[in-house]
Amino acid sequence: MVQAIKVSKQGVDVLGTAGTVPNNLIFDSNYNTFKIVKEGYATVNHGTSGGTTSIAHSQSGVPSAYAFVKYSDGLVALPEEGRKGTKVVFSAWQLEVDGTNIHFCSRVSLAGTIKYYIFEAPGK
Repeated sequence: MVQAIKVSKQGVDVLGTAGTVPNNLIFDSNYNTFKIVKEGYATVNHGTSGGTTSIAHSQSGVPSAYAFVKYSDGLVALPEEGRKGTKVVFSAWQLEVDGTNIHFCSRVSLAGTIKYYIFEAPGK
């Protein structure tokens, strides 16, 4: 018998045969899942020529990260995605990660709140 930690979706018996189907589970320690080690919000207000906002990730290597921006009018965009609404306005931004920080970079105006997730660095 292999020992594991499993969390099933509501109404699924994790100990029964339904608990062996990955899509029935929220978490299964038998699978390599991203571990979120830090999450937060960054308020950015880059002027018309763009800018960079950096957040320390406190990992010993270069971790993976995920982020999205929410503009003041409620629209949401992922990195490299133009701002969309009733019209498309170029306002793409980038998410970059190095050995110390995650960076939110823009070449044009970017104003909003960025929600970010930092995952455990490989090899930890």
